[in-house]
Amino acid sequence: MSIRTDNQSKASLSEMRSLSIFGVASFLITMILTAFIIIPKANELFESQYSEDIQVELALQAKLFTNFVDGQRTILRDLAQFPSLVNAAMLSDADNPVLIDLFSNVVIGGNSGRLVLQDISGSVLLQTTHDFQGTYIEGNTWFNQLLDGVNPYHFQLLSQEGDFFNFQMSIPVTYNNSIEGVLSAEVTVPLKQVFVAQSFDHVAFKLVQEDATVQTEVDHIQIAREDSLELLHPNLTFIYITDDAIIKDKERSLRNTILLVLLAGLGMSFLVFAIVGYRSLTSREKGAGEKVAFGRAYALPIAVGTLGITASITVFLMIRNVQQEALENELLAKSKEQVQRLSDKIHGDLLVLDSLKAFYDASGFVDLQEFRTFVTPHLASHPDIYALEWIPNVPISERIEHEIQAQEDGLEGYLIRERDAEGRMVPAGSRENYFPVYYVEPVEGNEKAIGYDLSSNSKRLATLTKASRSGNKVATAPIVLKWTPKIRQVPKLRNLTDN
Repeated sequence: MSIRTDNQSKASLSEMRSLSIFGVASFLITMILTAFIIIPKANELFESQYSEDIQVELALQAKLFTNFVDGQRTILRDLAQFPSLVNAAMLSDADNPVLIDLFSNVVIGGNSGRLVLQDISGSVLLQTTHDFQGTYIEGNTWFNQLLDGVNPYHFQLLSQEGDFFNFQMSIPVTYNNSIEGVLSAEVTVPLKQVFVAQSFDHVAFKLVQEDATVQTEVDHIQIAREDSLELLHPNLTFIYITDDAIIKDKERSLRNTILLVLLAGLGMSFLVFAIVGYRSLTSREKGAGEKVAFGRAYALPIAVGTLGITASITVFLMIRNVQQEALENELLAKSKEQVQRLSDKIHGDLLVLDSLKAFYDASGFVDLQEFRTFVTPHLASHPDIYALEWIPNVPISERIEHEIQAQEDGLEGYLIRERDAEGRMVPAGSRENYFPVYYVEPVEGNEKAIGYDLSSNSKRLATLTKASRSGNKVATAPIVLKWTPKIRQVPKLRNLTDN
């Protein structure tokens, strides 16, 4: 009886050793497959997704840069439409005080404009300074391409000075679709105005055009990876620099996760074997023998099931991480694009305001017809602008004279007005200064705005005061335009000089 029991124990031990060897062998095979197939495939999947994300981000950042260039082009194009400038190009004569005053007051990129006006022969008619980095002589290739209509504009990188870079923008001056000259501007802007500043912690940007290179800081990047895109307009190479150390860290994290899960599976397998083995060695009776039979019957399936669950969990975690990151990157790219679109739209509207201010600064006096002629094209190209207004600063001592002059200018029944407590338009009360709406385009739908004293509204008065003191553009809080029931809230922008 004892011999039989010993034989059973030896058989149980032998079977346990076989199962243990099988379990260890299965685990080693799984480890080998993981090391040479699963992890490389996972890394390949990560790198593929990472490359796709970079291409999406590259295209987005290049689009944002192109939008910036288009904005600068719009400023210069509006300037090139001034009649005095067009006449100077046509007549090759820039001896015009109005044009000289215009050049002196233009602000581009937050600084006084460095402008050059050339006629079709290439002769420089007028320039604001002699401190130019670009070359403006007859026979330049870019100059001839503008005259021939090959390119709509010319963009040239000039230099970089720390966190600022200089570039040249040139556009043709036209009259009745005929090119009469070329207007150029050299602009200095901070890099953070051009590129998305939030991205500077993780990436860098580089612009390459012929011998000129502009680049943001790269000291924070450990393993540089450059992806480039050739832009037709402007004609340069846009390079997006990312840090490959990020993907290496993610690959390392994924590998550690897989190995950790496999080790956990191995531990669970050994635990199952230990429990079954312990019961096999301590059982002596028939009932115990039945337990041994149960353990023998289910030990292998349990071990295999444990390894299967381990592999499933590993693959699940790997796929979930990749999909989650891809979704986050897609949402981030879309949100950046939407934010930039809104920013570009607002910036484009503000450029219209800058152009209108420069028009007044250069003209000295603008009558109603000149105002209408100037703003009508802007309203047509910016449908989101509800109205453009001219709001003079009228001291109380000049009120009567101002109202008489307005009626002589064709504004019948013009009075400086305000709203009373019941919302009715009434003649404005006495105050030190008035800011009435004098010109407004379009007139249709805004008839009731003419003569309305904006300083009678506390929100508008605060904006007018801040704008006049700072000389900057300021937006009001949301306001209700009661004469335009279709539009409930419209933020208005003021940019005041002496008026």
